[in-house]
Amino acid sequence: MGKQKKSKVGLSDKVLNLKKSSTKKKVNPFEVHFNKQKHNVLGRKKKCEQGLKGVSRLKANKKRKETLLQEYKNLGKSNSFKDKRLGEYDPLMTEEDKMIERFALERKRGHEKSAIFHLSEPEELTHYGQSLADIEKFEIQRDSEEEDNEDGRLTAKFTADAHFGGGSQDSGSDTEKKPLSKKDILEEVIAMSKKRKYEQQSEKESNVELTEKLDEQWKDVARLMALSQKKKKEDIQQKSEADDFDKTVRELQFELKGTPTDRLKTAEEIARIEKERLEKLEAERIRRMEGLSTGSTKSRLTHFSADDLDDGFVLNDDDKFVLRYNEGKLINEPINEKKSGAKKNVRFEGDDAGENDDDEEMEDDNEGENTGDDDDDGDGVGSDDEDGDGGNDSEDEEDEDSYSDLESDEEDEDSTTEQDKTETIEEKRLQQDDVVKEASREIPYTFSMPSTCEEFRQLVTNYPIRDQLTVVERIRKCHHPSLAEGNKEKLQTLFTILLEYIGHIAMDKPADWKVIDRLTPHIYELAQQNPLETGKYMQGLFSKRQATFSDDAQSRGRGNLPSMDMLIYLKVVSVLYPTSDFQHSVVTPAMLYVSQVLSQCPVTKPVVVATGLYLCSLFVEYTAVSKRFVPEVINYLHGILFLATDNDQGIKVCPPFKSRGVQAKMLTLLPAETPTRNCADTLRICNISALASIEMPDVDFRITAVHMCVKLLLRLAMMYECLPAYSEIFKPIGDVVSTVNWERYPADVQQTHQQLLAQLQKHVDSKRQHLAYSKRKPQPLKLFEPLIEENFDGRKKRKGSKEQIEQQRLQHKLKREKKGALREIRKDTQFLAREKLKVQKEKDDERKEKVKKLYAMLGNQEGDYKALLRKKRKA
Repeated sequence: MGKQKKSKVGLSDKVLNLKKSSTKKKVNPFEVHFNKQKHNVLGRKKKCEQGLKGVSRLKANKKRKETLLQEYKNLGKSNSFKDKRLGEYDPLMTEEDKMIERFALERKRGHEKSAIFHLSEPEELTHYGQSLADIEKFEIQRDSEEEDNEDGRLTAKFTADAHFGGGSQDSGSDTEKKPLSKKDILEEVIAMSKKRKYEQQSEKESNVELTEKLDEQWKDVARLMALSQKKKKEDIQQKSEADDFDKTVRELQFELKGTPTDRLKTAEEIARIEKERLEKLEAERIRRMEGLSTGSTKSRLTHFSADDLDDGFVLNDDDKFVLRYNEGKLINEPINEKKSGAKKNVRFEGDDAGENDDDEEMEDDNEGENTGDDDDDGDGVGSDDEDGDGGNDSEDEEDEDSYSDLESDEEDEDSTTEQDKTETIEEKRLQQDDVVKEASREIPYTFSMPSTCEEFRQLVTNYPIRDQLTVVERIRKCHHPSLAEGNKEKLQTLFTILLEYIGHIAMDKPADWKVIDRLTPHIYELAQQNPLETGKYMQGLFSKRQATFSDDAQSRGRGNLPSMDMLIYLKVVSVLYPTSDFQHSVVTPAMLYVSQVLSQCPVTKPVVVATGLYLCSLFVEYTAVSKRFVPEVINYLHGILFLATDNDQGIKVCPPFKSRGVQAKMLTLLPAETPTRNCADTLRICNISALASIEMPDVDFRITAVHMCVKLLLRLAMMYECLPAYSEIFKPIGDVVSTVNWERYPADVQQTHQQLLAQLQKHVDSKRQHLAYSKRKPQPLKLFEPLIEENFDGRKKRKGSKEQIEQQRLQHKLKREKKGALREIRKDTQFLAREKLKVQKEKDDERKEKVKKLYAMLGNQEGDYKALLRKKRKA
């Protein structure tokens, strides 16, 4: 092997290389930022794969400190001097141009600020209030006395006062005043205050005197004003009355803008108050039945003073009897009246026997005292006294006559008082009997909840319709769910009782349909209070009836017709629950039961026809909103029209109808048959029970049944317009309608028939579109396949002309610059926020240090003070 060649680098070069390598700084790996790319594209040049994030941030912060931070510190400060003279640093302007520009600017400023208040006056320069133009004339202003001298010479007085040689000490002695001392000033202030107080007092006294004088004069003026006001009122009354507009304006002026109202009571509070009211009324009714006085007839307790002798001479205002007259005739008289025609004695119902005796004695004494004054008593004591005074000479005879008369009067009064007492007692007893009878006839205000329907029927049987509803309402109020626990179950029992009760009413002959109508709202409200339990009861009721009907249909081949109570329940269902739901726990079983009845009950009697038409009307009512198609209804109405045809043209009917037999022509109207009265449009439920014993229907029933059938078909034809199979559904109906001889029916039936035909003809000729493929090609889903370019140079190709491409490039550049500017603004804001926070922290730290020093100083001061106090105490 050959020898290795020695390097030619010297020692000096090695030392120099070491210095260069030592001067290079090592890069902190945490400050290096790598720019990642989603996809590595071959041939793409990377501008910067990595960058020094920390270094660039440090440079940016340093630059902001030098520029932005300095501007922030100098913000709002004016302690720097700037030479703003015009043209000072313009080498092209001469000194004269500079002065002209500065003078023009000064005049402009003066014109803008101060000249706005000048009213087109020329500018005038002054000195100490005198015009410079006048001063420059050197004219001496003289007094009026001096102006009289025509020669223009100075007077001796002017020279003595103005020149130095003419001045003297005595000349100004009259005009000059001596300075006042403090004592004189205080005395002057005190004198001025006393003078002011005296003036105020005198002014107040004068005001009082003037007020009293005005008051005295006002009395005379007020009398005149009162007379004038009376005259004005009379004049106003004589004028025409105010019109409607003025009345409305006055009403609006005095109308209350808003009054506070009490809080609305909750349902629980209303129920509790209503129950308490009913219990109070029931207690009063029971007291009246027992003959006891109620709270309204109780005697009121009156206050008696300790000095009251209770002699009965003073009567209360409430106990006084008021006589009433009409055109001079007495309208009312007291209860107890003396038949003798003398003075009337007023009785009171609350008085006792002892009080009556006292009143009678008082009246006797009054009559004995006033015998000479009472001229109205024809047979009384006064007439005897007058006879005695005129015809007798001896005093003994006079005394005997007077005593005999008094004894006869006392006997008459005793007989009348006893008779009055018996009459009042009898009247009281009769009134009491009337009150007891009336109370017994009243409806009780509280009831206990009946447990069965029989108890409820016994409770309300003797009451009319209105009173029965009152009983039900009071039962509900007394057992509101919020009043006691268990009332909810009691109201559920009441719901079942009311349903059974209306069922019994419907089965009665004749049925009272008004009671059913009036009880339906109560049933609805009870169902709303407890919908779950009432719904289960109704569901079980219909399920049970449907099971019974199915068993009869399987065993005998035909089902039994639903009774009247079941028809009522089916009607009540449409009131209690929504019938438009696709599936309902109560309505769905009811509809299934009705459908089964319409399809399995053979039509053999008029009552079956009437019941079926009623059920069809119920179905139309059920499906009015949902427009659900029910084939049983269409089939039944088709069969009813078939029964009205008079010839057989091969029309097929489905069960429960038969194409042959006596019943096949049940509703056919013969040519000789005419209606005896105006036929009804529909068959009511109240007429169904009367058809149970009829085998063959009369003419009126046939016309009514056919008319009702046509009306139901018209409603169904309008309801099912949106069905695709409309023509197939109603084509059999149109065939049957064409076979009926409508000329035999009344005009209203023929009119309904024409409406039905017109409705059917609308959709008979309508053509339906066949199913076909869509003419529009279905668009395939977008596939994420790469767009391959043959000649790819790594640039993004933009479409459009050169101008459009240039515009797009500029928009892209603008968008990029806008993003960069927003980024820089955001960074500047963050930088300023950091600097503000730093300054605030420094201020807070400085304040805390000062506070600490103050506390330390105060503590030392307090310690020194306490030490001084301890020394004094020891000393």
